[in-house]
Amino acid sequence: MDLKCPHCLISIHLNTTIRDIGTSNADAHKWYANHGTCPSCKNLIIFLMRQDRVDDGGWIPIENNVLIWPKFEARPSASEEVPDVYADDYREACNVIGISPNAAAALCRRCLQAILHNVLGIKKANLFEEIEEAVATHQFPSQISDELDVIRHSGNIAAHPLKSASTGSIVDVEKHEAEWCLEIMADVFDFVFVQPAKRAERKSKLSSKLVDAGKSPMK
Repeated sequence: MDLKCPHCLISIHLNTTIRDIGTSNADAHKWYANHGTCPSCKNLIIFLMRQDRVDDGGWIPIENNVLIWPKFEARPSASEEVPDVYADDYREACNVIGISPNAAAALCRRCLQAILHNVLGIKKANLFEEIEEAVATHQFPSQISDELDVIRHSGNIAAHPLKSASTGSIVDVEKHEAEWCLEIMADVFDFVFVQPAKRAERKSKLSSKLVDAGKSPMK
């Protein structure tokens, strides 16, 4: 099985062993544990697998390789420059993405909207219009601006379920889409909070040197 290790985030080939856990006759489920050890960090990875009984008495796979250990996939934490009110939403989105990509995308949407409101002063009727204003007024670099629609649309699906025109089924946010939302939020954090803090620190250090040399500090 090729995957990114949920412990160390290294891309690996995981050799796994499948063990029969047991059968629940009440709901006709058969459960398996699929596990292996990361060849890079040597930590144990466990997935849960399920089969359901069909009318002819056979079994069909329903849920395969749902990560149950570690409980959450490791992800880079928000930098210390990011205020807790935003870092907490990001952290929660990281923790729930394996369980509910819809919830992770919705949290990214809420976090982005809070930054637009509180930091950039953009308040419109909805996030769609707020992102349009942020892009039109060049509040973000072009790379981030180009990707903000990912959060807008993925988050909108999570908050307001849409139906497929062909199948009529609810369109869910897929895990890779939610992961993309998290990556974009990390870029937003870097631009809005981290880089300004670094520039302020460099400016402060240079001003101190100027003062020590008998000159006026930077303005």
